[in-house]
Amino acid sequence: PSRMDPTAAVGAGGGVEAKEEKKKQKKATYVPKHPEIFTYDAAFVARFIHEDAQKITAGDVNGAIKEIGEQIYFLRLFTEEFCQLLIAEAEHCSKWITNLDKTEEEHPFVPGLVDVCEPDTTVDFDEMPGLEAVYGAVIKNYVQPVMEAKWITFKLQKWDTPAVRKYSPDVVKSMDLHYDLETIAMVGYLSKDFVGGGTYFPRWNLTVGDNTNVVPGSVVIYPGGISHEHSAKAITAGTRYMLANSFY
Repeated sequence: PSRMDPTAAVGAGGGVEAKEEKKKQKKATYVPKHPEIFTYDAAFVARFIHEDAQKITAGDVNGAIKEIGEQIYFLRLFTEEFCQLLIAEAEHCSKWITNLDKTEEEHPFVPGLVDVCEPDTTVDFDEMPGLEAVYGAVIKNYVQPVMEAKWITFKLQKWDTPAVRKYSPDVVKSMDLHYDLETIAMVGYLSKDFVGGGTYFPRWNLTVGDNTNVVPGSVVIYPGGISHEHSAKAITAGTRYMLANSFY
C-alpha cells in the first residue's frame, strides 16, 4: 500500500482545526497554472468528464463501465485534456514526495500489526488547494454510484486524500506485488508517453494501462484486500502518471 493517510476524511465534514488552518494558508498563497480545473460546474463536466461517465448521472451505471476481470471495473472517467492539465498542474505545484525504500510502518487499522509500504513518488491533491473539493464532487457524482451499485452492502463514508503518482525509470519505476488496505481502491491512468508499465493482477494474468493499451482518463475500480493482489510493472522510458485513490 501507499503512504496516503487513512484518517483523512474528505467527504462532508471537517478534520482537525490545525489541518484546516494549514489548508487555508496554502489556498491563500497557491497560484494555479490551470485555474479551469479548479471549479466544478456544468462547463467542467462538459469539457473534462468523459461521455461514458456522464451516463452514470443519467442512471446508466452498467452502460458506463466494463468488468475486465473479476470485480475489476473499467470506466472512462476524465477526458484526455483533463489528464494533460492535471499533470501540468502537479508539475507546476512540484510538491512531489519520493520514498525510495520499502518500509514497515504501523498498521493504520490494527494496533500491533505492521503494514509494508511500497516505494513511490506522489503529490497529494491538498498541495493544490481547491482541487480536492473538485475531485470530491467527481467522486460523489461518478464513482460513488458505481461502487454502491456493484457492491450493494457498501456505503461510501470517507476517502483518503487523492494523489498523483509518478513513475520514471531513474527514480521509482515500478511497485512490487502487494494488496491494498482500503475497502475499495481506484487507480487512474493519466498519461501515455512511456514504455512498459501497467497495473498487473496476477490472478487473472491481467495488465491494465501498459503502453500498448493505456487509455488516458480511464480508471479501474476494484476491492482492496488479498483477493486483488497487484503490482505496477516497470517502465523503461518516459514518465507514467497515475491517480491513486482509496475508499472506505
